[in-house]
Amino acid sequence: MNVFIVGATKGTGLLLAEQLMASGDQVTALVRPGSDRAALQKLGATIVNGDAVDRASVDAALASDTFDAVVASLGGRAASPEERADYHGNINVVDAAKAAGVQRFIMLGGIGAGGSWKAMSEKAQEILGPVMKVKTIAEEHLRESGLDFTIIRGGALGNEPATGNGFLTEDESLIGTIQRADFASLTAKALRDPKTVGKAYGAIDKDLIGKTFF
Repeated sequence: MNVFIVGATKGTGLLLAEQLMASGDQVTALVRPGSDRAALQKLGATIVNGDAVDRASVDAALASDTFDAVVASLGGRAASPEERADYHGNINVVDAAKAAGVQRFIMLGGIGAGGSWKAMSEKAQEILGPVMKVKTIAEEHLRESGLDFTIIRGGALGNEPATGNGFLTEDESLIGTIQRADFASLTAKALRDPKTVGKAYGAIDKDLIGKTFF
């Protein structure tokens, strides 16, 4: 596959790029000017300059090749939730993928968005509520896009080596922790599984169900 990833300079997006390329897939990463691209360069990924919050740059990047799928792995911080890349950035990438004719789209998010809101504790809802609100808006935009979408919401994310115990669940009452490497692996598998189209999942480690940071 030829996969376009937004948010691949670190974390889950970078691990996904590594796993896809190890399987023989091609990866093109949208990278903001000034971001650290050393790890992607080491992998041999194709890098295109752009910023998810700048729609024109996303359009230009998607026009650089013919892609089989787009994966949006956006997060980060901003002065307000409405300014986060996983809000306007996700919406821009969805619209740009549709305009470019890329039908397959995976959006990576967090448990607490959409119907999984009830899975979070009251403390987590208080802390993360504004962020989950804008993530939910982005999810709904993807649902209404007409694309062959899959939404994968990670639980609390760890940075330890993969355990191999990660799983996808449609049970929106479940929450827990998952290692980023396992989250990436589940995403790579979902890309190739037509049964995941039109679905929203939580990604959790079976041994860490119910365990979160708060």
